Amino acid sequence: MPAAVTIRPARPDESNVLGELGFAAWTTGEISSAAARVDREHVRRHFLAFCTTGWETIRVAEMDGRSVGWGSREHRDNVVTDLWVAPRSQGQGVGKALLDALESDIARAGYKTVELETAAINAGGIRFYERGGYVQVWRKVKFSHGLGQDVEKVRLVKPLGPVEDCI
Repeated sequence: MPAAVTIRPARPDESNVLGELGFAAWTTGEISSAAARVDREHVRRHFLAFCTTGWETIRVAEMDGRSVGWGSREHRDNVVTDLWVAPRSQGQGVGKALLDALESDIARAGYKTVELETAAINAGGIRFYERGGYVQVWRKVKFSHGLGQDVEKVRLVKPLGPVEDCI
């Protein structure tokens, strides 16, 4: 039986660990395998820089006292900008626990919907979000600063209450 997942705010002294965790999750995902032309060191530096400067927006998932994932609302609005789970911890409820915590934060902030984007090629991630009640609202090409190139993305939205309250 997997250990319980706990969620807590990030600390500034763990930015390198979280950056490396995010990069490791990215390297094993569908997005990475399709990004053959991407400078992987650029992506790694992007993860480390974000975790160093944006640690106050990050929520960390722990199992048995170890950091196993993190998620962020980079602009403290209703948009989940990051959700990363360590490769060895995937499929153990870490992503769901992080997303639930971020959704609760967004609801407490008074928003009626949660929004997020992912690469269109991220079929597993899209299925995960759709199982959680998210609906695709658009698909288009956008520039990714982390990858340093255009990427086809999908935007997904989830109401945080009855649909009529979200209109």
